[in-house]
Amino acid sequence: MPFVNSKREINVTTIYTNGYLVDEAFLDRLEERGVRPTFQMSFDGIGWHDFLRGLSGAEERTRSALRLLKKRGYLVDVSMCLHKKSAPVQRETVRLLASLGVRHLKCGATLEIGEWMSPEVKELRLTKEEELEIFERYIPQYFEDGEPLSITMAGVFRHKKGRPESSSFYHRKCLAEEEDKRLACPTLGEVFYIGADLVVAPCQGMCESSLAPNFPSLKEQPLREILTDSALISYSYAKVGDVRRGNEECRTCAFVDRCSGGCRLAAMCEGGNYYGPDPGACRFFKDGWEERLLRCQDFYEQQSQHDQNHRPCDSGAFFHGEAGADVIAGHVAGCGSQAEADDDLSV
Repeated sequence: MPFVNSKREINVTTIYTNGYLVDEAFLDRLEERGVRPTFQMSFDGIGWHDFLRGLSGAEERTRSALRLLKKRGYLVDVSMCLHKKSAPVQRETVRLLASLGVRHLKCGATLEIGEWMSPEVKELRLTKEEELEIFERYIPQYFEDGEPLSITMAGVFRHKKGRPESSSFYHRKCLAEEEDKRLACPTLGEVFYIGADLVVAPCQGMCESSLAPNFPSLKEQPLREILTDSALISYSYAKVGDVRRGNEECRTCAFVDRCSGGCRLAAMCEGGNYYGPDPGACRFFKDGWEERLLRCQDFYEQQSQHDQNHRPCDSGAFFHGEAGADVIAGHVAGCGSQAEADDDLSV
């Protein structure tokens, strides 16, 4: 890490890691250089982390790293891959991560990219419909548990702990007169990803995409040059208008003014077109999932507010335990009871 030093105005805002090399000595070296990044960890479900990593003991190593980072006061975000085996432990995993001090969890089904294209694990991938049904069941559980942490579920649901409102990445209103001013992805262009091989990419997932050969490398170009004149810039600063002009489906869609095209990586995985439609965004709007997921949240929040107004509650903002489960069970339209959710998730 000799080039990482805040005094040289070269900083690292986020470190992506599985936690294997995170120890006291590593954190000491960061702090000696005046660097205190957020850690973005991978944790793929209680009992399933070792399976995805292909290494016995990987889950405990990650848990140990999370405990250490909590002790040292670092901000930690976590990503969780959902598949047919790990989906049933989503609720339990969220509770665990919250207890380990995790600030934010991003979870979602895997994309058809990298190792997830291999026949050995391809059958474990969730369809978009299955992923959305899992989210529909979990949203009431998330509020029932008192918003354990901030959460992003793919592009369909985002909620910051303690905030009264939720949002969706897919729902990004952009009128025609604004389409050449707004970024296709609000994250790209703000931060860049530098891989272990020193390739600089718009985001981590794109390192495995068909675009990867186009991205510059710090082995061949200085960072200043990469950030001013390279293929990276053209992809990172693509506008909503580029996406709409890049495919007829977005251009002629009835939801065009409410959607900015979705995730560029998801579009690449689906059809190989960087400026193509994100199938998740299409399903979200066209199949009525926006209303279904909001109905899950709205119903629970109404019930929670009613409960607070009519009887004492130890949990504060939201109620817990059997009372909360009774309200959820059989009453949330389209969401199902906890027992039903467990049975369905284990299929």
